[in-house]
Amino acid sequence: MTFGQPYVMAIEGYIHDGWFVLRDYEEKMDRDFLCNLLISPIIQKQYYRLAAGGVVQNISSDLVNQVRFSLPSIAEQLQISHLLNILDERIALQSKLIDHLKSLMDGIVVKHWGGVVDRLTLSEDNDLLLPASTTVDAYSLIAPSAITERGIVLGGDMFGIHISQEHSAEYISLIINAIYRNKLSKYAKGSTIIHLHYGDIKNVEVELPDLKTQLYLVGVVKRLRTKFSIETDYLVKLNKAKQSLLSALFI
Repeated sequence: MTFGQPYVMAIEGYIHDGWFVLRDYEEKMDRDFLCNLLISPIIQKQYYRLAAGGVVQNISSDLVNQVRFSLPSIAEQLQISHLLNILDERIALQSKLIDHLKSLMDGIVVKHWGGVVDRLTLSEDNDLLLPASTTVDAYSLIAPSAITERGIVLGGDMFGIHISQEHSAEYISLIINAIYRNKLSKYAKGSTIIHLHYGDIKNVEVELPDLKTQLYLVGVVKRLRTKFSIETDYLVKLNKAKQSLLSALFI
C-alpha cells in the first residue's frame, strides 16, 4: 500500500499493524474532503518530513495530529469534494477505457490466430530483432520487435531473424508477444545471466494465416495502439490536473 494513502472501509474487519484509523471527524469534516486532503501535497510533504524510520517509514496518529492545514467550512468542503469526485470519476472511466483497449489488442491477435492456413519455420531469410541475454528471467527475453526499414545496424546483445517476404515481420512480432512467449522462453539457458540465441529457436514452428490476413491484423493493431497512446496521454493529463487542483485547493 502507498505510504500515507487513506482508504475508506466499506466493510467491517480487523485492522492489523501498519495501519491506523481516523474516526469521529464527521462533525467538522466531509469524508471525501478528508480523503483528498490526506493525499494532497501539503499533507504528504508534512508526512515525509515528520515520518520516523529509515528504509521503512512509519506514520502514526501522533504524526497525523501534528500536520497543519486550513480548514474551510462544511459547505466549501462539499463543493471541493464534488469537483474532485467528478474528476476522479473521469479518471476511473479513462483507466477502464485504456484497460479495455489493451485487452482488445491482446484478444484480437489470439482470435485471428485461430484461423491458421500455413506454417512457417523461423529461419534466415522483413526482420525480427530479439534480445540475446538478460539478468531478469527467460520470459523477458521473448520480446521481439519488427524491423521494417532497410539499412538499420543491428548490434549489441541482440540477434535478428530474417523473415520471408511471404510473411509480415510485424505480424510475427505480434503473435510471439501475445502467444508464443511462454513456449520460446523454455529455450533460454543460464541462471545469473540468461541467454537466448537464434540457434536455440531456429526450428520452432509458428502458425500463420495468409499474408493478406497478417497485414490486415497489423493495421488494426496499429490503429488500436494509436488510440491507446492518445487515451493514455489524456489519462496522464487528468492525473496532472488532479494534482494541480489538490495543490491549489488545500493550503
